[in-house]
Amino acid sequence: MDSRSRVLFLNTVLLAVLLLICGSIPAAAEPLFPTDSLDARSLGRGGTVIASPGGISSVLGNPATLIPAGAFSMGLDYLTDQSVPQDSFVLSLIDTKSTLRGGLLFVTDPEFAGFEDYLWGLAFAQTLGDSLFIGENFHSGKYREPVSSGSRTLSAADVGVLWAISSKLSLGYVARNLYRSDKDLLEFRNGLGLSVGLPWTILLLVDYEESPSVPEKEDLRAGIQFTPVKSLTGRIGYQNIADDQTYYTAGLSFGDQKGSLNIGASYSSERDEFDRVILGVFLNK
Repeated sequence: MDSRSRVLFLNTVLLAVLLLICGSIPAAAEPLFPTDSLDARSLGRGGTVIASPGGISSVLGNPATLIPAGAFSMGLDYLTDQSVPQDSFVLSLIDTKSTLRGGLLFVTDPEFAGFEDYLWGLAFAQTLGDSLFIGENFHSGKYREPVSSGSRTLSAADVGVLWAISSKLSLGYVARNLYRSDKDLLEFRNGLGLSVGLPWTILLLVDYEESPSVPEKEDLRAGIQFTPVKSLTGRIGYQNIADDQTYYTAGLSFGDQKGSLNIGASYSSERDEFDRVILGVFLNK
């Protein structure tokens, strides 16, 4: 067995062991690491990340979606959220050229997610077969205690899998917080994702994931992505969050293989206002 085969075999065994261990761990409330709706593309398609096209959202969403796309990309997203006065920037580097693909992001002023000063994430992905991908990520941030008004550094690591059943159908799975720096605050949870390609370049995406804020309940995220002309991609989405919050999202991307300009927005039906708006630029090399 050569070195590459040994690496793939060990990764497969490790993943199987982790999934068996995690299946018996209960879900519980936790601080919200912003695993979805962090960039304009993800926000526009309802925050779907588990089986969605890879990119910025892969780093904290499902790292296995960093599939071999053959590009090196730099991204900058400007995020404004009605819940906090301070806007944020999301800086990212995505490499899908290398055998061991990777992504890095850094969020400035992540108050919208309950963090302060900084939040960053690092992800890697590998191909296990012709249609199976595995990814691992690590993310950390300075979390603000809601009761004591103090702060602490929280860190966690996730493992994700993407199975491309065919060119039109993919299934995703993510196990969150396999490693957690604070076991009282961060609990294991998992989620499933589905991506279905339809005629006329339409992509249907659905995520069903254990809620980070309401124990023993689930969040549902769904989105549709479509490309009516070569340089234009549209997105619409829906979120049913476990704490009885409903959001409708929409987004657009203009660009080509060299890069794109992106906008995404979410509308809260309970508050009757636009909850979040993200503007972004993505450059490919």
